[in-house]
Amino acid sequence: MNAPHIQFAIDGNCLYLKVAGVLRHNGASTLESFVSSVFNQTPLDMAVIDLIETEFIDSTNLGILASIAIKLNKTCHHKPLIVTGSEDITLLLNGMGFDHYFEIVDESAGPEAPPYCGIDLANRTPATLEGITLQAHKNLAEMNTKNREAFKDVIELLEKETSQNTTS
Repeated sequence: MNAPHIQFAIDGNCLYLKVAGVLRHNGASTLESFVSSVFNQTPLDMAVIDLIETEFIDSTNLGILASIAIKLNKTCHHKPLIVTGSEDITLLLNGMGFDHYFEIVDESAGPEAPPYCGIDLANRTPATLEGITLQAHKNLAEMNTKNREAFKDVIELLEKETSQNTTS
């Protein structure tokens, strides 16, 4: 399995995000920080997420990607685009309800992206990982009732852990 690699480009009001390798929750703080920063600094009305080289992506990182659609839904009325290169990733996305919030296409139908810049994944902030994980799972639960039921216990547990850590 390959190490995670995240790149981005901004062309006009469109964010291009390329996610490759294996993304696990321990690297989620970097992705979440980047997504929040871009939306705070740049008026966006479209996003293209390239998952062609993604081998594995966990629920925390999926929840962060879901936040992109949630944020864009507040400002525009068209779906962001996810480009996949793997039937397994496409099945995962569809099973999580991403097809209701994103247009999901095979790599042959994906647009040409401008040159990408890398995101430094070594710049992680584990202290905020619990809150990021909690919000990511709330994002997934917001997508549909199946997810709401599937992540109910996870969200409750994370809420307890987060509140215990803030009161300690």
